[in-house]
Amino acid sequence: MKNLTALLFLSLSFTLVKAQILEDLTFGVELIAGQTRAHITDDFPLPSSQSTSDDGFTEIERTYNARGVRLIVNYNFSESLALSTGFHFTERNFQVRNTDADYIGFSRYRVNYTHLPIMLRYRSNEIADYLRVIIKGGPMFGFNAREAVIGGDGAHFMNFARNRSDIDPSRGENGNGRSMNLFNKTSLSAYFGIGLEYSFSDTFSIYGGLGYQIGITNMLNPELLFNDNALTPITETTTWKSSVVGLDLGVGFSF
Repeated sequence: MKNLTALLFLSLSFTLVKAQILEDLTFGVELIAGQTRAHITDDFPLPSSQSTSDDGFTEIERTYNARGVRLIVNYNFSESLALSTGFHFTERNFQVRNTDADYIGFSRYRVNYTHLPIMLRYRSNEIADYLRVIIKGGPMFGFNAREAVIGGDGAHFMNFARNRSDIDPSRGENGNGRSMNLFNKTSLSAYFGIGLEYSFSDTFSIYGGLGYQIGITNMLNPELLFNDNALTPITETTTWKSSVVGLDLGVGFSF
């Protein structure tokens, strides 16, 4: 009888705790539509004929559209302040130009990231009937899910990473002697967003706003080495970062 009483007590306690946790949680789904801008620096823009740890002057040529989706979980400390996390899936495209002595080549690269955000979310009092201002921001930890070159690799970086000396004899060989990712497996970025939330009920709302995500870490794979005597890491000479400015549209709900 005592064991049955204890089991009933534990079951009731778990149910109450679960109900309380669900009461403090809200959920959301957002679509992202924006533009990616790459920020590239090249500390040693010498022709590769002079230094094999360099591959000419590298720069961004143009921006491309960025798109993605966010699955959001908010833990509400109060009606106005919450911890926001979940999973953000984004696709980034950008074109790179590489000038190496008399050679000029272009490549369009695509990389898909899965982000884990750890953000604070502020929800204002009503500025009009059922309408509130939402401000959110914080770090995002990213994981490289997929990368590709779209079309030919005129800038050579993907051939270099894939160690494709068979199709790119002059620049398609890296110091590791094996195929590797061009982009870093992990990344750190920061996000800031502001927008408006309209509540149809206590359990359902819509959101629209602007978001800005800026990369903090080098997007290039730090394990990728130039094929020189020192086996220089690519990240010692070249830095790739990116930012995304976009329109965020979504819905929020609770149980």
